[in-house]
Amino acid sequence: MKLTRRFLCAAMLLAFVTGGVDRSAAQARGRAELTQISGHFDIVGSSPDGDSLRFVPADANGWAALKGRPIQSNRRGGAQVRLEGIDALETHFGVEGHPRARQPRDLGDAATNSLLSLLGFEKVDRSASGLVVSSKPSRVPGYLLARSTDAYGRCVGFAFAGTPTRKDGPVPIGSDEIRRSVNHQLLADGVVYPTFYSSLYPEIREIFAAAVKAPRKQRKGVWSKDLTATGLKVTSLDSLQESAYIFPKLYRRLLSYLAASPYDHALTYFVSHLEMRNERVFLLSQKRSTTLAALVEVGDQGLRLRRPLEDLVFQD
Repeated sequence: MKLTRRFLCAAMLLAFVTGGVDRSAAQARGRAELTQISGHFDIVGSSPDGDSLRFVPADANGWAALKGRPIQSNRRGGAQVRLEGIDALETHFGVEGHPRARQPRDLGDAATNSLLSLLGFEKVDRSASGLVVSSKPSRVPGYLLARSTDAYGRCVGFAFAGTPTRKDGPVPIGSDEIRRSVNHQLLADGVVYPTFYSSLYPEIREIFAAAVKAPRKQRKGVWSKDLTATGLKVTSLDSLQESAYIFPKLYRRLLSYLAASPYDHALTYFVSHLEMRNERVFLLSQKRSTTLAALVEVGDQGLRLRRPLEDLVFQD
């Protein structure tokens, strides 16, 4: 039974990754199709980071076209948007007992500043906790291209500055437009990591994977200090705020493990911790399904991931 279940899981992941599941008519014709939602970005009173911020649609019913869990919006219709295909260093990812945990401030804040600047925010004032108390301008026009929400009721999509020239609703997306997204610009500037899930259209994933090559070669942004492949030495949970220049998803798993571990920095059972989560990953280069645990190595060099990030597609 377990073997059959694993086979079915791998087959479904392969179908998602290769675009064989949930094909719209537009995708079948060779064009990805997403839903356009116009409105404005509004960050006062929120805590944006390098890959998420608040968006308010012009039409209060704009969120209804998205698949998945209902959007968790505020009284003005605004909701948090998670940018597709990228992952920024965590600036406020807390766990029980460590509510203010974060990755290194220099590159984490750099990603947030780049995101807000690309959207048109010129000056942003924050409180000590990271809450935006004022911004200039107070809000900026923009639009999203998305098709679903995540498990937390957040829109997952691509962000664009300015006012769109077409009406809201389902639209076919070409490669030139997706390269104009803030998501792609952040990746091309090297300030965020690539992070691909099985629901991402393969053609968009390929564009994003190509965008990683130059900043990594030039050691720009996160690639100037990245330890994901070479190894992160863990001396204590608190030390991660200065040293954890690693893939944010791996950091989040590490933080939850260390927060619950009586041994603090001992990573003896970290891989076993990941095995219990059983997170499925598709390796594009090898065309096979595996787990995140199988790709993590703990040894003399510290904690490291044995495959490049753009080779990985995580199952939603």
